[in-house]
Amino acid sequence: MPETNPEAGPGTRPTQTCMAAPELSFKSELRRGVNAFNLAIGGAVGTGAGLVMFLLVRFWGADFPFGGSSWTWAGGTGCGVFIFTTGLHTAVHAYYGWRFEHGMRAAQQGKYQEAERLLRVVERPGMAHYDEAGLARQALLASRIALQESHHSSRS
Repeated sequence: MPETNPEAGPGTRPTQTCMAAPELSFKSELRRGVNAFNLAIGGAVGTGAGLVMFLLVRFWGADFPFGGSSWTWAGGTGCGVFIFTTGLHTAVHAYYGWRFEHGMRAAQQGKYQEAERLLRVVERPGMAHYDEAGLARQALLASRIALQESHHSSRS
């Protein structure tokens, strides 16, 4: 979390803070994508898909060109869906971690237009899931304030 710069006086802009290394990054989100909760969700989805496949093969006589028992198809389907679901979810977390990390770094370096471009996605519905601490949203707001100030000062 950013700490306010004690040397800055009243009216300090949000960009004038002492920022620690970003807590929101590609690595942190990659780890979060494969935490116990997300693995459990992937397991539940895979188990459900495996159960559906078992029922299709066992009771409705679904015929497959490669043969195999209903248990084989259920296990293969469950594992495949688990790997796909968990992999996709992890990839999405890692992508947004990378995007937010680069956006926050751009804001810290004064590249406010680049920061705004990378971080504006945080305003979409559901994106708080990827920015739980609000770090990307803070950097976005700070960048927009800095852009407005530079726009106003250039007009004066």
